[in-house]
Amino acid sequence: MKTKTYVTLMTAAALASLLLLGACGKKEESKTADSSSKTVQTASSSKAAGSSKASSSAKAGSSTVSENTGSQSVQSESPADQGQSAVEAAQPQPAQSQQSENPQSRQQSQQQAQSAQPAESNRQLQNKQAAGNARYKGVLTMVDGDFSAAAGSWQDGSGNTMTVSADGQFTLQSANGTTQNYYVASYSYTLDDGKYNAQLGGGQGGKSPAVQITTGADGSVTSLVFAQP
Repeated sequence: MKTKTYVTLMTAAALASLLLLGACGKKEESKTADSSSKTVQTASSSKAAGSSKASSSAKAGSSTVSENTGSQSVQSESPADQGQSAVEAAQPQPAQSQQSENPQSRQQSQQQAQSAQPAESNRQLQNKQAAGNARYKGVLTMVDGDFSAAAGSWQDGSGNTMTVSADGQFTLQSANGTTQNYYVASYSYTLDDGKYNAQLGGGQGGKSPAVQITTGADGSVTSLVFAQP
């Protein structure tokens, strides 16, 4: 009786041990499955993050490439522009002969300047000399158009009268009573003898008298001689 009871207890203990082992095994399998699931999920999350980073990098790279490509397209020239630049570079520059002065014309200009220079220098020299010479000054005053020293009426031996105004107006009244107005058309002069010679203009039929005015040493007009046209 005791032996059967012992066997029964041993059998029950063995069954209990088997049940405990089976329960522990299930728990370990569930834990293993849970850890595997977590590992799979972690790996999936890492892959997703990696793919997201890769996508972001790809987008950034594509945007960078597009921006660089845009800047290159702005800076580069089209074939038409390059052709136009080549045409502009091939066009001949203006000839230097057009910009530079012709040597012959330059020489002529220099000759004209040299021919004009002595006249101006002579007049400047005459003005300096006239500062201490009344005769020179009287003649040069008439050259400048001031006939105040000769103003008045001058009569020749035939009864013809020449009236001179201060501004250079000449009026000839002939002995028969006809009157004609004249002006100085051209003139010449000599300082040493105080002569001012004028060819008058404005007469009828193209005929005008000539006048000679003489200035004395004191600068006053000593004579006025005119010839009938």
